[in-house]
Amino acid sequence: MAFRGIDRGPLLTLVVVLIAASCAGRDPDLTIPEWTGSSGVPEPAGEPRVAVMASEPEAGRAEAAPDAAFTPPEGRDPFPRGLPYNQLLDRVDFLENYRACSGSAAAGDYSCSRVPLTPRLIFELASSYRLLARSLAQGDRAFEDKTKRLIGVARRNSVKNYNILISTDADFCMDDDHDEPLLRHCTDEALYYIGLQQQELGETQKAQAAFGKLVLDHKDSPWRPYAYYGFGAATVDAAQNESDPSKRSELYGFAETSFTGALIPASGVTGMALLELGNVRELQGDRKGALDAFHQLQLTHTSSRASARIPDWARLGK
Repeated sequence: MAFRGIDRGPLLTLVVVLIAASCAGRDPDLTIPEWTGSSGVPEPAGEPRVAVMASEPEAGRAEAAPDAAFTPPEGRDPFPRGLPYNQLLDRVDFLENYRACSGSAAAGDYSCSRVPLTPRLIFELASSYRLLARSLAQGDRAFEDKTKRLIGVARRNSVKNYNILISTDADFCMDDDHDEPLLRHCTDEALYYIGLQQQELGETQKAQAAFGKLVLDHKDSPWRPYAYYGFGAATVDAAQNESDPSKRSELYGFAETSFTGALIPASGVTGMALLELGNVRELQGDRKGALDAFHQLQLTHTSSRASARIPDWARLGK
């Protein structure tokens, strides 16, 4: 059984779309809700207070990859052993208060430290906000209005701090003294999490911009297949909200090419990319192509969550 690979023509067309996406949505959010402190933040009911582990993967696309159906490359989270939920809250409060105090010191208030947050601490703050949002979203209170607002605030502040790093210090993965590099090319990870959170916020164009920039600017990054996948998922979302049939069909075509791009090189997202590739081909009426993708998924990822979600008609070969 032959499996269709990447056609050069559609891929070049996608590159044009990626460039357009990476140039769009660059204007910063005019209104970013500020963190007002952990007082009143509900602890996620039903979760152990030590269950927020930074090493756990993000879902990537909530409806496509529940329960962390794929694993991103090893990241640079500042909490390799995880932090309890309340400690994350305390860390966010401390870093935000430190930043406010250092700003006051610069303005002449000598009761505060004059040392601003280092890039590594801003990275820690962005990661802490992201982990708080994920913990709240996974809790029993996730559908309460107050919790939804807090999740949105945490995600937007995480995006804001990742953007600060990208725009002010390209070497933020260096240590504070810049004498012992941890890992190079730090911007790729920040772009991935910016895109992921903006997608979860429903900001499809901004998610496409972040994923597109990662794909175009970081060709050797281990995060690149995940960005291709994220761009494809965001494009499917855009297609499903498009009323013009011809534009919707075009968007599905871009999504198909993007999911195909996520297959090379093989990575933790390959299984989910094959599933979504099959789904988007079916949406375009290409059942033979969809069947190719689903069969490839069955052959290469037999016991994966992605394989378990293959449609019944494909399992029966109809």
